[in-house]
Amino acid sequence: MADVTLSRWRKFGFDRLYVNASDGARVGWVDLRTGEVSKDNAAAWQPDLDAAIDAWCAEQGINLPPSTSSSPSPPPPPPPAADRLAPEIVPGSPPVQARPQGNGRLRRPGKDLAKNKPGAAVKAAAKERMTWWSRLKSLFGIETPSSSWDAGYEGECKVARTVWIMRLFGWRVLHSVPVGSRGADIDHLLIGPGGVVTVNTKHHRGAKVTAGRTKVLVNGQPTQYAAKSTFEASRTADVLTSALGRPVDVEAIIVIVGARNVRNGSTAGIDVLTRADLPFWLLGRRGRLNREQRRELFEIARRSTTWQPA
Repeated sequence: MADVTLSRWRKFGFDRLYVNASDGARVGWVDLRTGEVSKDNAAAWQPDLDAAIDAWCAEQGINLPPSTSSSPSPPPPPPPAADRLAPEIVPGSPPVQARPQGNGRLRRPGKDLAKNKPGAAVKAAAKERMTWWSRLKSLFGIETPSSSWDAGYEGECKVARTVWIMRLFGWRVLHSVPVGSRGADIDHLLIGPGGVVTVNTKHHRGAKVTAGRTKVLVNGQPTQYAAKSTFEASRTADVLTSALGRPVDVEAIIVIVGARNVRNGSTAGIDVLTRADLPFWLLGRRGRLNREQRRELFEIARRSTTWQPA
């Protein structure tokens, strides 16, 4: 048998046995619940690999459906051309449109999220909440509810300028990624050699920010930034895992903008950084995704239908 490793992965409702080559490249996987087989690299899936999978399952006490314990049989040949039903063509009728395949639903391509501007979601929210009274007060320098939205927009734009240079090191970024149907969004989603990272940007002009053990403190007041970032990363991993068909690990970080004093550290497993720290943090993370894996993940992540399925 080829030099491969078998590793079981159970998360987000999946239970799969992944087959990887010695260099870490994905060969394929077997769903231990449904028996579905996916051969990512058919050339590397040698015949004796099925026997090795059967032996592993027997050792673990797992009974795979018979249809997947061996190589799947080829599909039956298509019927002769004469037996196929052709659509009736009536003179003068419009051309016959191709029907969607699969379950019959025509999926729209959706929006390309790579075109999103940084802070787009925050800016739109601020515009919706702007009234003539708040506009008047802002002209006189009076704080309004939209002031915090404006600060958030400014912070996301600054972080976007910082991560732009990271493209030279293989990192790609999506801004203002909308998730679900309730207005939630990811400030920045980074995909690069160091893996997949969600960035939660917080703009606190002139404040003192401390990375506590369980909460991030702003001027001594506890926040929910770490809990929100943890949920954001978990949700992102769930979405990308479902869309890609194999596990995707996602790490969350919090980037502080405009603060007078920032005590960096880790809060509940989430790294708290300044904008100046961000490039060095990213450069320190390498060897997690190769170029092909990054390309595949980015192409999936940039589709709005990945995050907001029809």
